[in-house]
Amino acid sequence: MRRPNREIEIFSISALDLFASAMGAFIVVAIVLFPFWQNTADEDQEERRRQLTLAFEQCQAAVASQEITLQTLEEGIREAEAHSEECEAQTSRTFLAIVMRWDTDFQDIDLHIVDPSGREYYYGQPTFPGSDAVLSVDDVDGPGIEAWEISLAPAGTYRIFYNLFDRHGNGATPTVSGTVYYRRGSQQLPDFRMSREMRITPVATVTVSRSGDVTINQ
Repeated sequence: MRRPNREIEIFSISALDLFASAMGAFIVVAIVLFPFWQNTADEDQEERRRQLTLAFEQCQAAVASQEITLQTLEEGIREAEAHSEECEAQTSRTFLAIVMRWDTDFQDIDLHIVDPSGREYYYGQPTFPGSDAVLSVDDVDGPGIEAWEISLAPAGTYRIFYNLFDRHGNGATPTVSGTVYYRRGSQQLPDFRMSREMRITPVATVTVSRSGDVTINQ
């Protein structure tokens, strides 16, 4: 009967022990280093989370900036539209200037203007609050002129009257002429011979449209 080879058996047992020892060492090292691997993974996730949060905040800031820019543009458009409408309204309106003349010595003839609101401008009431219209020239000793003017005439009808206020000793019958000036030109009023004192005489009407057109009816 043959005896087993003790050297081979011893070698096999030694190799198995070495392998088991190596596996045990690996397990021990893995157990020891596992928390560090986990921490490293957590740190990577935290870094990615931080980067994503930063990118999201930057995106929010960009959106907010675009919203502010859009709001600013919208406000600019509204202001431009309002300015355009105002400019259009201003350019469609007209000034008015009504001038009356007479050439007789000493005599005093008055110009009266009644605007669309019923306000009567004359020597005793040359202006009214809230209006830039004015009886700007008032001569009391002829030959002379009287003038009424407004920079932007509201739409409506303006009535023109003359009044021989005082002859001041001159018995001559005065002839009174007049002119209406406006944005697109001027028009002569008919001549009037004023034979009676203190008689307010209607001369003509001036109608201003909303588009600034002027029509004169005599």
